[in-house]
Order: sequence, then structure tokens, then C-alpha cells
Amino acid sequence: MFRKSKVVLIFITIIMIILAGCSSGTNTSTEGTQNSEGDASGSTSIAEKFNMAMGAQPPSLDPHISTAIATRDIAMQVFETLVTIDKDYKPVPMLAESIDVSEDGKTYTFNLRQGIKFHNGKEMTSEDVVASMNRFVEKSGATKVLLDGAVFKADGDYKVILDVPNPSTLIMTSLAARSPMPAIMPKEVIESAPAEGINEYIGTGPLKFVEWKQDQYIKLTKNDDYQPLETESNGQAGKKEVFIKDFYIHFVPDTSTQVAGLQTGEYDLLLEAPNDNYELLANDPSLGTSINDYGPYNLIFNKHKGIFTNADMRKAINAGINSEEILRTSFMHEDIYELDPSYMSPQSADWYSDAGKEYYNQNDPEKAKEWLEKAGYNGEPIKIVTTRDYAHIYNTGVVLQQQLEKIGVKVSLEIYDWPTALNIRNKEPDKWDIFITGTPFVLTPLELYVYTIEAYMDPNNQKVTELLNSIKNAQTEDEAKQKWEELQAYTWEYLPVAKMGNFFKVSAFKDYVKDYKYQEGPILWNIKLTK
Repeated sequence: MFRKSKVVLIFITIIMIILAGCSSGTNTSTEGTQNSEGDASGSTSIAEKFNMAMGAQPPSLDPHISTAIATRDIAMQVFETLVTIDKDYKPVPMLAESIDVSEDGKTYTFNLRQGIKFHNGKEMTSEDVVASMNRFVEKSGATKVLLDGAVFKADGDYKVILDVPNPSTLIMTSLAARSPMPAIMPKEVIESAPAEGINEYIGTGPLKFVEWKQDQYIKLTKNDDYQPLETESNGQAGKKEVFIKDFYIHFVPDTSTQVAGLQTGEYDLLLEAPNDNYELLANDPSLGTSINDYGPYNLIFNKHKGIFTNADMRKAINAGINSEEILRTSFMHEDIYELDPSYMSPQSADWYSDAGKEYYNQNDPEKAKEWLEKAGYNGEPIKIVTTRDYAHIYNTGVVLQQQLEKIGVKVSLEIYDWPTALNIRNKEPDKWDIFITGTPFVLTPLELYVYTIEAYMDPNNQKVTELLNSIKNAQTEDEAKQKWEELQAYTWEYLPVAKMGNFFKVSAFKDYVKDYKYQEGPILWNIKLTK
């Protein structure tokens, strides 16, 4: 949509009129929550406090370097990007007012919105954008395929030029990434940041960082000087309004404590409800639920060492598993999983594909035995790494063991805590053959974990690299999509992983929470409290 054209959006700066409460004084706080309905004069009151519970504390709030989902979920409230995504996952301008693309596709000119203020009161200019984006390109592994060699430079106070060595139709989408996130922050924050990451969290977003109490909570507050777009709210694009003063994001690892806190009103929102409590929460008349697109659920094969360096063994496992049984046992309710062969989200109109579906969920034990014989399998035990830290991963390991033993495969179920399991996958190839995990959906195929994380890749497969480069260098979107379908079909043939399906994250919230949405993370702006 940005290709060889100029897209111009006109933005009008609005200072929102904020009233502490209705003049009648009837908006009294109940457990920190006030009415956010309009009063008789048509004004909008501001609720005092919003409490959200999430299971994991972020390792960092540096959106340039962290791929942690917990980082993304908080950083997206504080920071903004030149380009963001609408509800259809299409890139649209956010801090850029318009974008020009040269005829050869190698030069992008970002005309910045003027008068945008950082949380410290400083106006955003091109020097801040250049410092932020060049650091992002340097630090973020996710940009290497598309933006390797790219350089951002200033042209006056409100214009930024991006030069890329190779044109690609995917450049704009990559600049809308959420994790890691090409966040814009003040130049001085970039320049003073230590090697381990920024220690000042100053963005342009609708919420401001206030404090971080380790292992307890992060507090954000309403940015009273935020300048929203005037276009209609659309996914993470368009108008952002804040109807609550303070947001407390509590770190609550124990799931029973999460659920109890939601039920008693200690928390207004539970970001990721435990699967085994889904029906309880969904049937509670005092609560609402939101089922949120998350990503593929996979069996990763160790292709660096051991029995699964043999592709026929990978084909045997893929032919023999019953994905529906695995998903049903692991996620417990059909609302929170789905059978689907695509590595890209069904919500992504540009990239969704069922190419290779004939290899998906075959549930054919006889075919599996044929592949085992072809592979020369001699009864060696297969080490499946799982963990009790995530019930769905442990349950998958148990069911998978049962299914594989039925086709004649010996299985050793290796149970570790999650950090140890990750360390074994990444650093000890002798200790595992199959690893169970889910991965989030991404905006382009080039960012898929199946191709970008070393443990997933077949180190000797050149065809994947060639097809990835074909997608990257495609001259048109149709050509890129065609190459992606070819790559997905081929991925199902050579099987770096066996995809079992998609799974969802469920948010649960009190019934007085209105207009909560989730897209690549929780959208806390636009939420209203009606209690």
C-alpha cells in the first residue's frame, strides 16, 4: 500500500478534556475503580485505577532487544513506531504522517508528524527517530533478513530517509513489528543506554511509565499530553484514548491466585487465564472473556544431532500423530485451539495459506510404520523434552508418548523445569530429540521462528534459504505470496517441525470492563470502566 506512492494522512492535535469526576460528585471509587460513563453535560470522567494480572515479569522493558512476550505486552502501551498495524495486520502510518517510496524501492522517506511530545516533554524530531531506528537495526535479530545494511538518516527536523541495499515489498511490514519493536524514543536515552539495555522508558504512547517494583508490579499512568490521531481506532492504528488514570500490571505466577484475584475484584483483567479454568471463567456471569490469536503449536525435531537428522524419521512421526487428540488433551476446550496447517495467522489476509495440508494431521499409523522401516529405525529410545511448568506442554508429552509407542517407537519422557528445558534445547543437543513449544504469529514469513531460530533449522538445507531470499526480493506482493506458498509446502515436506495446530490465549475480565481488545498483545488504551 506504500509502494511507489505517497500516502498522506492529516492529523489534528487534540488535547483531551479530562475531568476528575462529575460535578455532582456521584462518581465514588469502589476498590479503586470509578465510573467512566459520560455525565449529564456530556463530559467524560476518568477512572482512577486499573489492575491487570499477568503470569510472567518481563526480563527487560527495552523493546529493541527483548523478544519476550511480557516485554511486548507492556512496551506497546508506552512506545510507538513509525508504522503500526491495523485490524487486518496491514502496515499503516503512526508517527509518520506520510511515506514516499522511490521508484527503485531502495529509498523510503518518512515525513514525521509534527508537535509529537515524548513523555519527558521533549518534541520528537528526526534525530530521535534516526537514533532509535539505527539502534533497532543494530540490536534486533529479527531485522537481519530484511534490514541488514539499512541506514536511517535525518533530512531536516521532520523528515527521515531510509536507504536499503535491496528492495523488498516487506520493508514496511517489518517496521510494524511488535517483538522486538522498532520503538521511537529520545536520542539521549539511546546514547546513554548501557549494553544490557535502556534504563529510561520514555516513549510517545498513550501511557507513561511510572515505576517498576521487581516481582510485584509495573505502574503506568495516563499521558495527559498525548496527541491522538483523528482516524477511527483500527487495531493498533488510529485514535487512542485513555479513560483511566493509573494502570497497575501485577506479576502473579500462581494461576490459582490469578483466578481468585479476578473473582474477588482484586484484578480487573487477567491477561492469560489458565486453560483448566476456562469454562469456569467463561460461565461466570460477572466476567467476560476474550479469545486471542496466539500462534502455532509445534513439535521441534533436533536436526543437528541424533535420530531426526534423518528426514524419513521426521516423516514417520508426522504421519503417526493424531493432532486433534493432542490439542484436545493439552488445551482442554475446543474454543482455545484449532486444527490448521498454516504457519501464518488465519487473521492475516495477505499470508494465510493451506499449502502442504496433505501432510498435516495424517493420523495414519500404517504409513508411519512404513516410514520407520524406510528410515531403518531399530528401536532406539527417542528423548522428548517436556515440563510441568506449563500444563499443556506436559500433557502433550504424555499423549505423544502414548501415540508413538502405538506405532512402535520407544519414548523416554524427559521432564525439566522450563528454564532448564530451554537451555537443553539451545545448548545440549545430546539430551533431546523432540522439543514441545508454541510460538507467536508474526507479520511476515521471514520472521517465523521456524526459519529464524537455529534450533528449528536444518543446518544443511539450502532450499529454505533460497526461498526466503525469493520472498524477500520479490518485486510484487503476488510474487512474494507465491514464493511463500512454495516455501510452506516445502516446509511440510522436509519437516523442521511438526505443527499440531494453533492455540489461543484467553483473557478474562470483570463485566464492568468495556472495549477491551487484544491484537499482538493487550490494547489498554480505549478501555472503559463502567462500575
